[in-house]
Amino acid sequence: MEDMDLMTVASPEGEDQVAPVPVSGGEPASPQEERGVAPPEKGTVYFAVLWVQGTLTWRWFRPPPRPGKGGNASPQGEHGKKGDRLERRYQVTASGHRLSLLRPAPRKRFVRELNKRMAKAGSGELLALIWPRTGKSGTLAWDRSIVYRAYLLKEGEEAKPGFQARGRLLEVNRDDGYLLLEIRPNPQGILKRPFTLTVFASLALMDGLPPVGSGVYLEGDVRLATGRLVARKVEPAKLWDDGA
Repeated sequence: MEDMDLMTVASPEGEDQVAPVPVSGGEPASPQEERGVAPPEKGTVYFAVLWVQGTLTWRWFRPPPRPGKGGNASPQGEHGKKGDRLERRYQVTASGHRLSLLRPAPRKRFVRELNKRMAKAGSGELLALIWPRTGKSGTLAWDRSIVYRAYLLKEGEEAKPGFQARGRLLEVNRDDGYLLLEIRPNPQGILKRPFTLTVFASLALMDGLPPVGSGVYLEGDVRLATGRLVARKVEPAKLWDDGA
């Protein structure tokens, strides 16, 4: 994996603070640190993240005019007629699904490197880190999941999809083989409302779960064919609001 990321997490204490891949250079200071507000104890925040291999693509679009603002004229050619103000709209495609980006455009250095890669190999593969959501069927809701960081992969390198999550256990359904995990907002984080993830697990794994209402840490696989999160490791976890 190359030391070049697509974007920076908007807030390290937002929806998640855990990066499953090494990040060189360290994280930027969190908003709490900048304001002198103590963040939750390390290892007690709610988070959910999955990672999957994908590609970055873009298309040109004409944004609506801004009142009182002059547009940036683009040169005549493939980008449009001379005088048009066009912008690139980026998206990540993973497992056949188009995913939204947390920020509207990646860093220019990343795009330059990606363009060189695509000119040489015809594709630009990346590892996308995603804030996941699951739907009523219990499978991934790709249209509501957001890419918050991505890394270029080395040529020929492949990334196995996976996930990590820490939250509060809401339900254990042994008959259908799944559990519900609640992810709540963290202090000063960007998540505004709690949400629930459906995670599938074996009966043997369920036998090791703490009681419903407890904090739990999960990690496992992302089954791209079915859209399921499948746990392969569970363990009790402390959460910053235990006992509240």
